[in-house]
Amino acid sequence: MPYDLFTEIEVLGKSGVRYLEVWKDKLLKVEVSGKLGELKNLADDKGVVLYDINSLGDATLPDNVEDKLEECRRLCDLANRIGAEMITVCPSFIEGGHQREALLDRSVENLFKLSEVAKEFGVKLAFEFLYFSKSSVRTLGDSRKLVERVGSRHLGLLVDSAHLFLGGSSLKELESTPGDLIFLVHIDDIRKTEGEPRDEDRVMPGDGILPLNEYLKTALMTGYEGPIMVEIFNEELWKKDVEVIVMEAIEKFQRLETEVEE
Repeated sequence: MPYDLFTEIEVLGKSGVRYLEVWKDKLLKVEVSGKLGELKNLADDKGVVLYDINSLGDATLPDNVEDKLEECRRLCDLANRIGAEMITVCPSFIEGGHQREALLDRSVENLFKLSEVAKEFGVKLAFEFLYFSKSSVRTLGDSRKLVERVGSRHLGLLVDSAHLFLGGSSLKELESTPGDLIFLVHIDDIRKTEGEPRDEDRVMPGDGILPLNEYLKTALMTGYEGPIMVEIFNEELWKKDVEVIVMEAIEKFQRLETEVEE
């Protein structure tokens, strides 16, 4: 997280990693600096695909829908300008006392509007359910219902290992999900904690308590053929040199990949 996009691309290019998930706030800084063209040229030169932008938050139940649609337009335009295929979309956070079906109905309505914006730009939206207790969409089942009810080719699912297991979803649910509904897959591990884990409790694949072998096998069984993104929000990890972080991620993922293939 502390490193800018130009540094990330340089390091990934050296490492042989092909895909980069672009953090929204970093991209907006590049836009303001007027260097989007330089960023795209560097990525092309290094063989790094700027695959998706993470993320458009508060997407399901925003206080101001028009403002959210305008944010989506801006991000879709940026996606076109850097060659990104999709944008990660996350649910809103809410307090208790809401009826589940009413929340889902409103979420469908708002996601449909966002998908229509994405359609205008030829961009995909990857909807990521979040396990946090205040998240309005916490499970793969509810996330899939939303996507299927919207029924747009421009809206699909983002499945993250931490959110899958900690939100109460199952590998059986993942296995039964059509691969063409899954737009993106995240993989990360989580250390054992007291109470609800936080983002910063995520660790490298294999360093935590999640059954990632089964997760990766199941994700591939769906027919999903896109990239697997390692996504870890861990401030202790960020203190390391960026090259060390990338090589550690490669090593951990390749070890897991070998175990899955055996």
